[in-house]
Amino acid sequence: MDPMPITADPFNRMDARSLINLLSPTVQESIFKAHKTNPELFGLSEEELLAHMGERGAGPTTNALRMKFWFEYDEAQSERRAMKVNKVTVGICDITFFYKTLQDPLKVAWILTRPTSYEDAVSEMHQFALSRLRKTLEVDPFRNGKFDSKTADIQLKIFQTLDTRVKGAVVQKTMNVHASVPAAKSQEESTADIERRLKELERAKTHQIIDARVVETK
Repeated sequence: MDPMPITADPFNRMDARSLINLLSPTVQESIFKAHKTNPELFGLSEEELLAHMGERGAGPTTNALRMKFWFEYDEAQSERRAMKVNKVTVGICDITFFYKTLQDPLKVAWILTRPTSYEDAVSEMHQFALSRLRKTLEVDPFRNGKFDSKTADIQLKIFQTLDTRVKGAVVQKTMNVHASVPAAKSQEESTADIERRLKELERAKTHQIIDARVVETK
């Protein structure tokens, strides 16, 4: 399911389909209380919130609740209904534990921050990796009159990978183009070749018919 758009202000009471208005009064109350206690936590990025949480993070249960929370949000928006707490907690924890989690402002802020999609996360890491590779290629293996073989070896491997990727893509496209052209229409084939192939196909077809008749008579 594609993520549904979030209103500019998820706490906008005037918008009937805002996040806060899709939640039950009990959940709304817990969220407002958490926001009032630590307003500085709300609106932070995933990275910033993780920095507040420390090495242990939010914990697997809270992370699972967060994922289910936003999945339920998308379904509720798609079906034009209110969010259901039991659909958020099913298979993860009981309702009591969920409400206890909502007493922690940091965990509430974490749950209310939509997780980055897998595709977006991979794309970001891919761009980051490319920038690192670019910096690696900028290092001069000839420094201070000495040759750094390790740096040169790494740069050579990067070049070989990129060379294969670029030229391999070109070869693949060329193969696809040739594969899409019928063999009988290839410009490299002469008229005699085409006629010979048609005769072979005709002979094969005749043999198939004969074999089929023999089978029927048995």
